[in-house]
Amino acid sequence: MNRRYQITSPIRFVAFLLIAMLLVISATIIVNGSDRGYGSDESTYTEIRIQSGDTLWDLAKEYGPSDEDVRKVVKRICNINGIVPEGLMPGQKIKIPNQL
Repeated sequence: MNRRYQITSPIRFVAFLLIAMLLVISATIIVNGSDRGYGSDESTYTEIRIQSGDTLWDLAKEYGPSDEDVRKVVKRICNINGIVPEGLMPGQKIKIPNQL
């Protein structure tokens, strides 16, 4: 039951492999880079130490870009810091995008 496959056209086989690799790489970049249109320069963020009673919503309104929807700023803060909104702890440091 062992089948042996023979490559009849090496050029077509290599072309197929290149196209397949490009598709996989493109899909990976699209999935992983969907929220990274704002640059990753450290100077575009302000580091904030969480105080008791702080919420991401309030911090996003106070420190985030004023021309952007607060919900999007909260999502960006969560993505940048790898946190969930309910997981804030007093004393924790987080990065918040600066005003543009």
